[in-house]
Amino acid sequence: MPWYWVNQGQHQAAEVELGVISAPVPKDRTVAHWELDRIPVGSRLFGCAHRVVSIVGTTSARAERRPSKPYPDPQGYRDVWVVAVDWEALGDPFRVDDIPLSVRAGHAPFNRHGDGLQQYCIELPLLGPVRAWLAARLPA
Repeated sequence: MPWYWVNQGQHQAAEVELGVISAPVPKDRTVAHWELDRIPVGSRLFGCAHRVVSIVGTTSARAERRPSKPYPDPQGYRDVWVVAVDWEALGDPFRVDDIPLSVRAGHAPFNRHGDGLQQYCIELPLLGPVRAWLAARLPA
C-alpha cells in the first residue's frame, strides 16, 4: 500500500478530531498535492505539524467531494476533498530534524537541501530512504 507524508500544520488537531484529511478542490487548475481522490483505501499516512511527526493513520475510505464547511481552511474554495482516516498517536514522535540529512536530502517529501516541500500530501516512494527510515520507527 502507498505511504504519504501529510503536512498538516495548524489544521492537524481539527483533522484528527474529524478523522480526515482534507484539501480544496482546485477551481481552475490541478494542484497535484491536493488530489486526494488518488489515495487508495488502506494507505498509510504520517501527519507532520510544526516539524514534528506525532500521528500515523490509515485511510478507511476513498476521497469524497464535499462542501467546504466544516473542514479546515477551505480558503474560499466551494468544495473540498475529504478522505476518512483512522488516526492514532505515534508511540515515539519525532522531529523532522531527527531524520538524518543524508536520508532527507533530495528524497520525498524533502528537497535537495533536506528541507520540507511546500506541499500538503506527498507520496513516499516504495524504495525511498525516507520510507525505509519511517518503517524502522513503527512498532512491529
